[in-house]
Amino acid sequence: MAHYLVTGGAGFIGSHVVESLTRKGGLIAVFDNFSTGKRENLPDAGNQLEIIEGDIRDLASCRKAMEKAEFVIHLAALHEVPRSVEKPIETHDINVTGILNLLVAARDAGVKRFVYASSSAVYGDSPGLPRSALSRRSCALPRQDRDHHFRRRLRRGQHRVRPERRDRPSAANLGP
Repeated sequence: MAHYLVTGGAGFIGSHVVESLTRKGGLIAVFDNFSTGKRENLPDAGNQLEIIEGDIRDLASCRKAMEKAEFVIHLAALHEVPRSVEKPIETHDINVTGILNLLVAARDAGVKRFVYASSSAVYGDSPGLPRSALSRRSCALPRQDRDHHFRRRLRRGQHRVRPERRDRPSAANLGP
């Protein structure tokens, strides 16, 4: 029987992933600090489900959470753009240092597969679908900073997509 670790498993998406995994019959550990997720979101899965309360910013907690994991589904993040502007250090600590801690712990524990899911918040407030990281409107920077950013990239010749990346599919480009 497969052992899964779902970070952010008590959140909206995480709890649905956990529910799906319990139906498949795996053993699931949920690693969450419950800052936004809720215990009541988690399915009643008896012995199939282990709850590990901890923070991805703490490497020791990440190592403990990885002890039995074969597969990791990483959903824990601070994904709210306004909050990231208000608290950039905390956002970086959670979203960057947190994933680094998880990757190091997963490597050291011999995890077979690590799945990272991002948020559409990285594309900003672009109204159209599908969203693209290459769109001028997709940038979450304020307009004057965004324009400066793109002018600078244009001057440096960084406005073109590298050919080897052009043909790669991404989740943002996949239709229904």
